[in-house]
Amino acid sequence: MIQLNDDEHANLTTADIQNVTILHDLKQRYAGFKNVPSLSSIFCPLSSIRQDSPSGNTMARLRFLVPSIMCGGILLGTLAAVAHHLFYQSLNGKIVHSDNQQQWFFRIGTGLAFLAKTLLTASAALAYTQTLWQTLRLRPISLHGVDSLFGAVTSA
Repeated sequence: MIQLNDDEHANLTTADIQNVTILHDLKQRYAGFKNVPSLSSIFCPLSSIRQDSPSGNTMARLRFLVPSIMCGGILLGTLAAVAHHLFYQSLNGKIVHSDNQQQWFFRIGTGLAFLAKTLLTASAALAYTQTLWQTLRLRPISLHGVDSLFGAVTSA
């Protein structure tokens, strides 16, 4: 059974208690069965991939995939921001000959700015998510704390 100290027990809501009870019941119900996914694999799908999977080094590839995506997003986002700056710097002082030309300059600049912001934000959110999972693996956190941590990414 899960042990809670007095502070954690006082902060639990009825829903938290029901969730803990459901998880405990699931663990007890499937304790004797083989090939049943662990609770951690339900909450972190990547943890259910094992080294002995048919593809051999799947975990090794996944281990480098997330950092590669984060670094690639930072690099591409920075390049898009530099391209945005250089594009507007090249337009500085030029005379616009038509409304259509003005609109296209504006569209290109807005597109580059949006691309830079999206890539940098996605990289930061992915880094936060990885830090969150690492924290959850290393130390116990109350259900309310877990809910707050996961809500931090979406409540900006």
